[in-house]
Amino acid sequence: MPLDPRRLLVLRAVRRAGGVLAASRALHLTPSGVSQHLVRLEAETGLTLVDRSRRGGGRSLELTAAGQALADHAEHLADVLADADRELTTLRGRTSGPVRIGGFDTVLCRLLAPAITELSVSHPAITPHVVESDEKSGMAMLRSGRLDLLLVESNPDIAQ
Repeated sequence: MPLDPRRLLVLRAVRRAGGVLAASRALHLTPSGVSQHLVRLEAETGLTLVDRSRRGGGRSLELTAAGQALADHAEHLADVLADADRELTTLRGRTSGPVRIGGFDTVLCRLLAPAITELSVSHPAITPHVVESDEKSGMAMLRSGRLDLLLVESNPDIAQ
């Protein structure tokens, strides 16, 4: 049975989000739907991809070595799809789609609001989605792919 690329992207989301529930939110699927994709992907590969011995207690989901390797391939697949999407956007001659931006209240009001106003005039096909967040939760959303851009005061994790 050939691999379903959509299931690979679900596996990628599970690894990035740290579990089925968080991945289901990011993918706009039910947790049961995400679990079913994982089970079907395991059937397609004939390998165990998720370590089910460490379930419960709010712990993050662990992938097996095979799951990690397949998730790495899913990252490459997502990169290729993103490149294709960017190229198509260029060929269409316009930038479009959603952009998810997070930040704290002051920066959203003082900097982002005027920028979004200008963006709506210069690129009307872009749909901004603004999320108020503190730095810690914003970084988690950025890392999991739920934000495209995060505006913060400072970030000690980034080398100067």
